[in-house]
Amino acid sequence: MEAAASGELVVCVHAAAVEGAANQEMIEVLARALRVPKSAVHIVQGERARRKRVAVAGMAAVEVVARLRRVDLQSAKGAGR
Repeated sequence: MEAAASGELVVCVHAAAVEGAANQEMIEVLARALRVPKSAVHIVQGERARRKRVAVAGMAAVEVVARLRRVDLQSAKGAGR
């Protein structure tokens, strides 16, 4: 995951965009990063497009951004080992 200059989050997945596999992997990656159940992450727009809009049940956008920033900071600290 990385933040784009536009403020969007870029999530790269390895699964092919066949039968929803890439969408499922993206949901798993976000759920793991946010420490929420996979069932809490929903694609609300762009299910068949490269760009998607997601919602996380029970979590405001501000909290999602804050958690992802913490994950990014922790990853950066771990990369320096």
